[in-house]
Amino acid sequence: MTGDNVQYDFLTPVHEQAFETWKQTVGARHILRHCYIEAAPFGARFKATGRRVSVKLIWELVRDRYHEIRIRCARRGIKPSRIEGYAMPNAFTPYVARHIESRRPEWAGMFVKQPVGHVHKSRGVIFIPNKKERTA
Repeated sequence: MTGDNVQYDFLTPVHEQAFETWKQTVGARHILRHCYIEAAPFGARFKATGRRVSVKLIWELVRDRYHEIRIRCARRGIKPSRIEGYAMPNAFTPYVARHIESRRPEWAGMFVKQPVGHVHKSRGVIFIPNKKERTA
């Protein structure tokens, strides 16, 4: 890598493949269903006003209800575990937005999304030496 200190985005094809695999699990289906439930009021607002929403908000609302999800699963005899897809990695949020919008065409454009797989340049750090370092 060159000296320009480039930081690569979290969203790589590896994450997309991981999302596609995750999406097929029992846990992911439960979590995605709750994402649709949480997004519904925002979808109605979007249709009425055009005001968009962050998919990260939806993701965090579902995360807040995670305990409820686990209780409902336990009632059905399902013991949620990470292996079964009951995990909510932050790297999946842009894929969740695209997934929801692809299945709910009336919500197309509702989520504020970042491009997937783009490169970010890291910000420069300004170092201000203290008095002792200036005199040395």
